[in-house]
Amino acid sequence: MLLACWSLVVEPLRERQVLAPLRHQVFRSSTALNEAIRARLERLNQRTMKGYGMSRQTLFERIEQATLTPLPQTTFVFAQWKTTKINIIYAS
Repeated sequence: MLLACWSLVVEPLRERQVLAPLRHQVFRSSTALNEAIRARLERLNQRTMKGYGMSRQTLFERIEQATLTPLPQTTFVFAQWKTTKINIIYAS
């Protein structure tokens, strides 16, 4: 539920603050577009939020960054599942 609520707040904000200002610009490469988006995101993350009195970046550094763990050294192995039927003896 928290994730759904968070996305309702973040998505419109991201669209208004990051994507909307770029809508009339013409980008000749994906690199130029990515650089423009990155600059707008950095600006958004450095802006002070009214309810918290600090920026998103500061809030992340104070609360969430300490709880992050490094990625595992081994890659994730996908499992294959097989559908089987149960014998009639076990169905009773």
